[in-house]
Amino acid sequence: MSHDISHAKKVLIVGAGLVGCELAAAIRQKSLSRSSSDTKVVLVDSLSEVLHRFPKKQRQRAHNFLTNIGVEIILNERITAINTEDNDETYYGSSGRVYSRKDFVVLLATGVKVNTDIIFNSTNESCLDICLDSHGYIRVKPTLQIEHWKYNHIFAGGDITNVVEEKTAYAATIAGVCIARNICRLEKGKKPLDQGTKGLIAPPAKPLHGITSQGGIENLNSLERHLSFLNPTWEALKYFNEKQYFKIVRSKKLSIIGRTPKTLEAPATLQKEKKPTPACSQESLEIIADENQPLI
Repeated sequence: MSHDISHAKKVLIVGAGLVGCELAAAIRQKSLSRSSSDTKVVLVDSLSEVLHRFPKKQRQRAHNFLTNIGVEIILNERITAINTEDNDETYYGSSGRVYSRKDFVVLLATGVKVNTDIIFNSTNESCLDICLDSHGYIRVKPTLQIEHWKYNHIFAGGDITNVVEEKTAYAATIAGVCIARNICRLEKGKKPLDQGTKGLIAPPAKPLHGITSQGGIENLNSLERHLSFLNPTWEALKYFNEKQYFKIVRSKKLSIIGRTPKTLEAPATLQKEKKPTPACSQESLEIIADENQPLI
């Protein structure tokens, strides 16, 4: 796919949300940096503005930036039909425009629909529909157990849940840490912990910020954070934030926040009975825990 994009004359991006705008900016800027070719980027959205969930100033700034670098933005244009006949894939817009894969490399950035079928396919009980909110997300307790009196042993984390957080890879990672720790506690007959308490990192309402001594900047405001693709410095810092975060989760922090997590060691009896295989790294045994709190 990257080869197709780098050699494309035209790229159609359907969806002008955060992903669509970032793709459009990255492809167009890459094209401008090459003297040998010029890629036309067309950004299509069914709504009247790009980044419709963002404040007005941010929407306008993103729109101006994209048009200034040569992205063609077509708004109020819904893709109403897709024809896949004759060894081609043609997209028909509500305005009458036609976009063919013979002319465009097409990228869909329309978002995803949460797939919660697994929760229904695993049982015949129809009462499980109460576990979903009005948007189809799984309703979970602060412990990440699903909100159902009968199924306290079932946990959910990441994009599929109704937790108010930035739905990112590292948000799913810390949800996994919370779930793993609570499974251990339930097995020991202990009460599960709320995410964000007793050594568990809280759901990230916003990305972590880098500090100057570590190569970042002290403040990354909402505009800079969400629209990092508009500025190489913001983009680099966003990458720095996420890289630092994973180091924290894996017990390799660089003093950005908090304490180094303690290592979860296997019981001595288990260590004598069975040694870890070479494929099992020490990092796989690490878990987030406040050093003043017991692990489980």
